[in-house]
Amino acid sequence: MQIEKKVFSKLFKEKTNLSKKVDLALGDNLQAEIENVKSIYQDLNKEIDDSFYPIRQIEKLMQEVNADIDITKFISALQNLEEAYNIETDKLRQAENDLGITIPRPAILDEAINEISTLQGFEEQVRADVNEYNGYLKMLFS
Repeated sequence: MQIEKKVFSKLFKEKTNLSKKVDLALGDNLQAEIENVKSIYQDLNKEIDDSFYPIRQIEKLMQEVNADIDITKFISALQNLEEAYNIETDKLRQAENDLGITIPRPAILDEAINEISTLQGFEEQVRADVNEYNGYLKMLFS
């Protein structure tokens, strides 16, 4: 019986020591896994932050967007030019009617009508450009 007690006593001590060794080994594995997950998290966090960089740049640029291009000043000036041209051609016709003769057409009238025609083309292009621009703004801000 005494031998039995010694054997059980030693066996019990061996189990305890073995148990501690297993616990330490498990702790080492868990610590390595924790460090691995933390490292992956840090890499992922950096990737997310880096991915936001261009978006932040776009936001900054969007604050600089001119949302209201006003073409009325150009259109108004062009209309004034057209009216001035009409007034001058009416004066020429009136003078011809009053005098009963044909007056040579001043070169400035021909130059003006050519310029008006060119500027009307510019007006069409400006309107198209502003419409396209506003379409992009609508798409970006919606």
